[in-house]
Amino acid sequence: MKKFLALLLSMVMLMAVMMPAASAAAASAEELPVIYLAGRRNQPIIKADGTVAKDPGAIDRSETFKEGVGPVLEELGKALITGDYSDYIDSFVNAVAPIYEEYCLDKNGEASDGSHIPWDYKTAPIQKNGSGYYMFFYDWRLSPMVIADELEVYVERVLAATGKDKVNFHGRCMGTNFVMAYVAKSMRGDYDHPFRLGHLVFNTPGLGGYITLGSLLSGAIEFDPDTIDRFVNNYLENSDLVDDPAMSLLLASLVSLMNYAKVLGWGTEQVTKIYNNIAEELIPRLALSTYGAYPSYWSMVSDKYYDKAIATVFNTPELKEEYAGLIAKADAYHALLGDTNPETGRPLYKDILLELDRQGHHSAVFAKYGKPSVPMFPDSEITGDVRGTVTELSFGATGAEVGVGFSKEYLQAAKAKGTEKYISPDKTVDASTCLFPETTWFIKNIAHDGFPGEFDVISRAFFSCDGELTTDVLEKFPRYLDYVGGKVVPDETKKEESSWTKDPIALLMRILGAIITLLTNLIISK
Repeated sequence: MKKFLALLLSMVMLMAVMMPAASAAAASAEELPVIYLAGRRNQPIIKADGTVAKDPGAIDRSETFKEGVGPVLEELGKALITGDYSDYIDSFVNAVAPIYEEYCLDKNGEASDGSHIPWDYKTAPIQKNGSGYYMFFYDWRLSPMVIADELEVYVERVLAATGKDKVNFHGRCMGTNFVMAYVAKSMRGDYDHPFRLGHLVFNTPGLGGYITLGSLLSGAIEFDPDTIDRFVNNYLENSDLVDDPAMSLLLASLVSLMNYAKVLGWGTEQVTKIYNNIAEELIPRLALSTYGAYPSYWSMVSDKYYDKAIATVFNTPELKEEYAGLIAKADAYHALLGDTNPETGRPLYKDILLELDRQGHHSAVFAKYGKPSVPMFPDSEITGDVRGTVTELSFGATGAEVGVGFSKEYLQAAKAKGTEKYISPDKTVDASTCLFPETTWFIKNIAHDGFPGEFDVISRAFFSCDGELTTDVLEKFPRYLDYVGGKVVPDETKKEESSWTKDPIALLMRILGAIITLLTNLIISK
């Protein structure tokens, strides 16, 4: 009995010793400083004269386009008659370029005009924001390779202020590209210190590229009537573009009717002919007066599009020579992170993340789905968040067509492989193929630029668990989530049926119902 009591006392004492140690380990993980990098336009641009440049996001695009649409349509009419599109291209560029003219860099991709952001990484106070993050701001126009060196200085300051030897990173959108540029440069020994990374959170990342940017810069544009039909129906029914829901339904239904009657198809054929006539001249001029002038945006062009995009935008020897500095900056980033490794067949950033994971530096990903991309691009029907497909946003998940979902054969194959649990409730996403299926959360029906507070809750839980938290652990936040009523909740939707149809009777009934609703609302309002 005495031996038993002695053994029991020893076990209690051992547990007493271990529990504080475990608590200390958890506290240590939780207390690692988290440096947060937001997405594009995270800071205003200050011009050399001290005034603030016009924010492209704050400019009333509708008013800008209204001013330019007259000349554009007039020149288009002339071009259709004469076959000469040069004046039409001029008017098109003149309508768009002013939105970005105060932001563009020089031809080396540098801010040689003295423009800058109002935040200084060398002198900014080292303090947490309301979410517990140490915010790092950057000139979102510049090369990630340049900003990585600035981030290195800031990391040094944060570690000195907190007394820690590692930092966690939470990157959002474009910020993920800058985080990974710093991490990759650290891994290859660019900085004179040991590797100082804890864990990573990638929030709606641009690291895998965006279909919109890659397609636009590479000229991979297509006009398909079914894709346009699908997008209009999905977008109008899930946006506040038109105040009256009945009017949204009517407009969407009329587009579907036009598609059924082949009118939409005839229109897209004409648009394709026009595009083919102007693309070679229009794309370089438009790109280099907007996003194509920023090295940062070239980092969000995936390897699938990159070489073609460089060849399309800089399509003459003169342009290649003129913009050699900008091209070199874009190439340097892709050689570090974007190119495909011929040995593994994966982009370099994926190889780096997998190696980090093996070393104990774990990653979590937030990807969005439930919306199609703008109907101008290949694969734009794949579920995503309009700017990118779920495959890009999640580092490899398989996405199905919005409103259609996976085929019965696909679902049966998943069941046979034992990967059925990775498929979303609406049968449009298969997480089993993404880079980190156990630590990737998918959020449905939320815009690309929407970042609810629940993301921070999951992020903090991931960091406080030393990167070991998985989607199976958080009951409130499982793998698939839905954005409902301003809250992120578990997604319990069933397989969705397509919101667009080619059934003429159904279309006419839909249109009739919308008209009756509109008339009823009109009578009531009077």
